[in-house]
Amino acid sequence: MSSTASTQRRVPQATIGGTGLAWMAAAAVGVAALFVAWKAGVKGVSGVPPALQVGAAVVVLFGLPGYAVASFAVPAPLRTHLPLFVLPFGACVTALGLTVLGFAQVPLTASLTVVIVAGAVGSVVAWRRREPNPDRASLPWLAAAAGLALVIVCIGMLPMLRAGEAGLTGANGDAVLAVGVGEFLQDTPPGGVDEAGYVDRMPANWRSKYPIYYALAGVSQVSGLDVEQAFPVLIAVMLGMTALGWMLFSFYVLAAGAAGALVAMWIVGLDRILLYLTVGPFYNQMWGQFAMVFLLLLALQMIRRPTRPSIVLFALFLALGAFAYPLMLPFPIALLGVGGTIAWRRAGSPRPGWHFPRGRAKRWLIGLAALIMAPAVLVACVGVLEKSWGAAQVIAPGSDLSDWNALPIYLPFHQFFGLTDPIGLAGPITVGVIALAFYGLRRQPREVALALGAMLAGALAFAVYFRVRENGAFFYFKILGFAGPMILALAVVCLVRERAAAASRGLRVACTTALALLAVSAVVGARVEVNQQFSAITDDTRELEEWSARLPADDSILLALEPSGPQLYATSLMSAHPLSSPLPLGGTFPSVKPGLQADWVLTEARPTAPVRAVTVGRPRFANSSFRLYAGNPEAPGRDRSTRESFENAPWGQAGVTPTR
Repeated sequence: MSSTASTQRRVPQATIGGTGLAWMAAAAVGVAALFVAWKAGVKGVSGVPPALQVGAAVVVLFGLPGYAVASFAVPAPLRTHLPLFVLPFGACVTALGLTVLGFAQVPLTASLTVVIVAGAVGSVVAWRRREPNPDRASLPWLAAAAGLALVIVCIGMLPMLRAGEAGLTGANGDAVLAVGVGEFLQDTPPGGVDEAGYVDRMPANWRSKYPIYYALAGVSQVSGLDVEQAFPVLIAVMLGMTALGWMLFSFYVLAAGAAGALVAMWIVGLDRILLYLTVGPFYNQMWGQFAMVFLLLLALQMIRRPTRPSIVLFALFLALGAFAYPLMLPFPIALLGVGGTIAWRRAGSPRPGWHFPRGRAKRWLIGLAALIMAPAVLVACVGVLEKSWGAAQVIAPGSDLSDWNALPIYLPFHQFFGLTDPIGLAGPITVGVIALAFYGLRRQPREVALALGAMLAGALAFAVYFRVRENGAFFYFKILGFAGPMILALAVVCLVRERAAAASRGLRVACTTALALLAVSAVVGARVEVNQQFSAITDDTRELEEWSARLPADDSILLALEPSGPQLYATSLMSAHPLSSPLPLGGTFPSVKPGLQADWVLTEARPTAPVRAVTVGRPRFANSSFRLYAGNPEAPGRDRSTRESFENAPWGQAGVTPTR
């Protein structure tokens, strides 16, 4: 009998009973979620309608294509959980499909129509050809997984729900740029320019990321809400789908059993680093997290039982992950390389049979599809190669990491593993979690144990390497951001399996206590992360958009603000006018021209004397944070304001700097 076949038997089937236990767990999760919401300060339901509106758009836009793809492509060993693959697979194919249509110069509205109609037709065909599910005992656990994912999504939306309206939250300025890119793609095809918007062209650093921003633009348009309103809901949905991915990974790869997989889903889904990415927010990396867990699942499925559908799905998620976040690629590639080598060396390992479709019509159809996809693939691949090459150049010791120092601080090590530190014991507990993860690998099949062990050992080694290097916080954050949830999942599954195999009551109690503490830590950590984030744009800042609308359309505005958050938001909200600044924001954000002359000057509530010198008279508009004055025609230089934006300008440099 082949080793692969024996491996297949070790993977449990979702036939566990115990619906009473499922209801008790659901009640506990509900209480925990209400606790987090209460501590987050959510007091009303005014944020619920837009959340439901965007959620419905996600179900339509991702669900219809996802059901068709999942029905035809989910490998046989994974079909018990087929409903849980629908939205994740739909997110992947919809994002890639909208990108291909966008590069074919199809307007977004028409592209959405094509995707939704094709998904609906495919879903009808798949429904008519569906096979009856003989395993009705698994239905409560499918419902529990879906319900748990929904709770995790709601926790990810708590900063928005606390604000009472859909809008940006958190302190990461990349979210403003992300919203601007989504708005740009709603009206402008790739390669186009739209000087009327805050983002007037696709940022060069993000030109591989078209798929994830087409998904954002599409969800916004289907929901009927602005991109800014759709953004916090969509990123919370990505958190929920990532948690589902870890549940499926724990069940099918790590053999945790149905109940154990749900426990892993709860603890890993609320891992502090994943909540940090959601409410921070870090949109690109959240898509990278989502793609990675499904890549790991599909890679190990290919190693065990390669089929053409599983290989195609892996290729699609690999493309999505590469385009969304190239720095994530070493994880699935290392896993596939190590695990695949072990499986390939075994005698009798199954290999998929590949045959080019027969018939001239089929060959012409494939050629036409490749021709249509070529522009999107070419542009995105160039972006991936540029990003990957830039990262590869700074790995060697002695290289300069200052250009990658987007994150100036090192996050606490324990935060990546879902832990809080109330009594100063997070360090030893974190070491214990890592030890449990590696200890648990000894019970896994050889290809899984060696592949995961090698991948995680390498990740931890690189994390230590960048921790001791100057300006290494960015890479340290990225590496542990991807490795942390994986290590936490392995540790949870280890405790679940040790508890099930324990011969003594004491060991069972110890494992149960450890799982309970990790679950409580997940809830407390979620509360900490959610409570740290608030609305990104204050009411005073939002008022700048009203001031902009009340000025003549061609009047220019000088943004006499420090190159920080307020200038970023002012640039976004007042982009309908020609803009300039004494200290342009620069960096990776769309930057305005440097200058000191404009029709109007936006200042802080208490402008410094040098700033006051480039204004005249009393303010036209004022609130507690900003003032808008008429510009001083005697200020040095000329009015250089423009609606055009400029990338990668030096941070805060201009010929004259009156704000200093």
